[in-house]
Amino acid sequence: MTKPTKSRSEAAGALQKLINTFRPDVVVTEDIDASSKKGKRARTITKALQHIASHNYVLDVCVKRVQSFANKYEEATSLAEQYLVIKPLVPEKRRYYESEPARMVLFDALALAHNVLQRPSMTMA
Repeated sequence: MTKPTKSRSEAAGALQKLINTFRPDVVVTEDIDASSKKGKRARTITKALQHIASHNYVLDVCVKRVQSFANKYEEATSLAEQYLVIKPLVPEKRRYYESEPARMVLFDALALAHNVLQRPSMTMA
């Protein structure tokens, strides 16, 4: 797992390194619109990732984040039932005063990819 990035250039460099190493066919990014609760830094970093993906020989699929569960922990548990290899990584539900576990981002990413796999005609149109 890579460390979290704090800047646009750091994120772009990290993605370029991952693309060079793993040579994926597809990169899935979140479609962040004006109604999103994402902050300025997240928006900037996501745009940088989309830019890097578009300048490589990969398909950049931009997907709207759909929250189909009451919370992220229920979603992570559901995904883990379908992708058993990640079951040990499902974090315990946090208390209100605790920060979100760092590995929750893995489940956010898997949820986006899962959305593409479940509705390819909607996301690839």
